[in-house]
Amino acid sequence: MNKYFVDTNILMQYPKKLFDTYSQVVICGVVIEELDKLKNSSDSNKQYQARLAMRILQDNEDKIEYVLKDSNYQLPHYFSRDSNDNRILSILGGLLYEDSNIVTLSNDLNFKLKCKCLNFKVISFGEFDDADANIYKGYKYLSGDTDFINNLLNDINNGINTYEFVVNEFLILNNLDSKKSIEYRFDGDKFLQLKLPDSKIIKGLNSLQRCALDLLNNNKIPIVAINGEVGSGKTYSCTRLAVNFTVDKGLYDKVLVVREAIGEGKEVGFLKGTFEDKTKLFFRPIEQSLKGGEFELQSLIQHGTLESTIPFYLKGTTFPGTIIICDESEDLSKKQLKLVGTRLGKDSRIFFAGDYKQSSIDYSYGNPLVQMCNELKGKKEFGCVYLDEDVRSDASKIFANLFTGK
Repeated sequence: MNKYFVDTNILMQYPKKLFDTYSQVVICGVVIEELDKLKNSSDSNKQYQARLAMRILQDNEDKIEYVLKDSNYQLPHYFSRDSNDNRILSILGGLLYEDSNIVTLSNDLNFKLKCKCLNFKVISFGEFDDADANIYKGYKYLSGDTDFINNLLNDINNGINTYEFVVNEFLILNNLDSKKSIEYRFDGDKFLQLKLPDSKIIKGLNSLQRCALDLLNNNKIPIVAINGEVGSGKTYSCTRLAVNFTVDKGLYDKVLVVREAIGEGKEVGFLKGTFEDKTKLFFRPIEQSLKGGEFELQSLIQHGTLESTIPFYLKGTTFPGTIIICDESEDLSKKQLKLVGTRLGKDSRIFFAGDYKQSSIDYSYGNPLVQMCNELKGKKEFGCVYLDEDVRSDASKIFANLFTGK
């Protein structure tokens, strides 16, 4: 989970939006000192911005990690320590030595250039965060001591919804005293502990995966979107739970896998053979998610327990008693998402798995999958989780972050 180290200009420009977007913000003493000086600036606008920033800092203390001590990090000799920017960079360097998951937020061009020279991760608030703020990820991450956590849970359970949680949104609580995290799902009235599948079926490797499994494991939530980064376990989680519900528990008649047959190479029409020949490889991720691999896949197909298709062939169909897995759903248009969703019959569920950043049609927050999650947010029939960690391998993580600046 990233922490965000904030430069002074962000607090002057976007203090409220900063804390609406992030729950783990790191602020150093030099920044506080700069705000204090700006409160007495001859520029009345800067005075107002600095005073507003200080008030918002006070209102969001539970989200802030203050670093008030100096750092022994040695900047290159040509970086003068007389500059406040360079003092901030020195503190940042010391923090990054201890925690590599810190990302710096700054809109100051000179400060950003210095960060890049030092190989520090830095982004503008408008490059990534404005987009990120427009994406409903299905959870909030809060941290505090035991008293803070107890007071928060008491407030929520007494109807005081300070953080505006919506139905089926998750709270990931990090207890700074015990150094442990625990996850809850909000049902509209109170927080519930997660109900996870048997670990023999599948086991969550981190907090967000456990939240995703709680959604998938809840048959009262018919529409579930598991979005996320490369290698984060989206398709695997959906497949394992769908097969368990259908084959092992007999709660559903079959699993229907839907995927648009497009990719980064040639279109499906250029390939030789029948429809099955052309599309077989597009559904290989499902095969790899089965413990029995190809043999289990063929057995499920032969018994009519598993089918696969593309959106083009869904018009006019209805699927009762079915779990539909809509894989790589970031590649579907609005019409296609609507088409797939309206195929749900009685006692059916649908699992969407996708990552808008890998989309072949729109890899911005304007992606239809993102828009669908934003529009369905807060409905009791819907839940989503955005998985942000590649769990395949360390080598996979390197490529997941390639060309992203991370």
